Amino acid sequence: MTAVRFANRRNLPPSRVLGLSWPEWGETDVALGLAAEDVDADRCGCGCGFPRSVAHDPSIRDRVVVDAERCMVRAEVEAFRKRQDLDPDMVIRIEILPEGQTRADSERSAYEVLKARMLGASA
Repeated sequence: MTAVRFANRRNLPPSRVLGLSWPEWGETDVALGLAAEDVDADRCGCGCGFPRSVAHDPSIRDRVVVDAERCMVRAEVEAFRKRQDLDPDMVIRIEILPEGQTRADSERSAYEVLKARMLGASA
């Protein structure tokens, strides 16, 4: 469904995005595009992601289980933006270091690479 939504937003045939070999903009592409629009139109407007028919059904009140997790990537991005006083529209690069390597290791490595380049340039 994500690929079909992507195709719809960019006015591309779903078959091209999915890498399928049927004719572009044939019946299947049109049906996929319309189906994605129907599914999205039936979603609850609050952003929960559930179909309106489920999300607005009072009988599920005692069956809804909510859990919270912290996205560590998002937490680090927010902290970085705050420390750097970045505008919300500033594009940032995110990298997850290999297990066992820390940010301090990475910063030390970058410093050592830069130092070696500068020493090599002055020689």
